[in-house]
Formats: sequence, C-alpha cells, structure tokens
Amino acid sequence: MSLQLGKIKENILVIIESLRLAREDNVEVINDISYFEDHKTVRIDVIVKMLVILLNHALRSDTTKPIFIKFHIGANRIDISASYEYYLTDSDALQNMFDDDKLNVENGEQGHGFNHLSKLVRKFGGEVYLERDYIEKEKTSYLTISIKI
Repeated sequence: MSLQLGKIKENILVIIESLRLAREDNVEVINDISYFEDHKTVRIDVIVKMLVILLNHALRSDTTKPIFIKFHIGANRIDISASYEYYLTDSDALQNMFDDDKLNVENGEQGHGFNHLSKLVRKFGGEVYLERDYIEKEKTSYLTISIKI
C-alpha cells in the first residue's frame, strides 16, 4: 500500500481500518489523528511502520474492549500511542517484550516486533514509554505504549 502525499490522515485511517477488519471479531478502534507536516528527519513510511507494530500488537491482545490510537505528527514531533486492555501476569513481561535476549519464537514469528520498534525509535533519538492504568469507564486495566521522537 503506498501513501499518497497530501492524504496522509485518510491513508492512516485506511491502514487502521484494514488491520482492524483483518481480526475475526469487530473490536472498536478509537483514533485521534493529526498530521500537520512531514517530520524533519523521519520519513512517513517509517512512522507508519511504527504505528502498524503498535496496532498489530494491540489487535493480537484478544481484547473485546476499545483500542485507542493516537497519531500526532509535525515537523519536530512524533507522538504515537496504542492503549488496549492488558493483564500483566509477570512483572518483567512488559520490559521483556523490548529485550532482544527475551524474544520468544511462536508460530514462525519472532517476538512481538517491539525489539525492532525500540531500535527504530532510538535510531531517531526517541523513546518508547510504557504505562499501565485502570480505566474506570471500561472496568479494566489498560496498557499504553507510546513513542515520542
């Protein structure tokens, strides 16, 4: 899928909807998208790759609760996040998802793509942040993975 310049927001919405529809059930994806201008150093295809890794993981979580996507891009700012229902079973499980030495190979796929995401974000001087919250409205715990460059 190629991104049409000038229609970035619409393209991002199509990507999100395509990934959502690939899932068997009809989970809701709520998005907050703003694309002001191209980032000075990170190409849009790289930024979209970051979003796809986050969204794919959220969709694989088997949640029935809404998934929240934030995508804000400007010349000097990249702020992308995915928030979704998450139950922590091991205190180190979150950090291990980003650790090259802790990858699991399942069904021919390696890990969660988070180690690659983390390296990609650091390459451009950014950080990946993890946050867990209890969302009263949804009556469940949510994990938010944020990218800030």
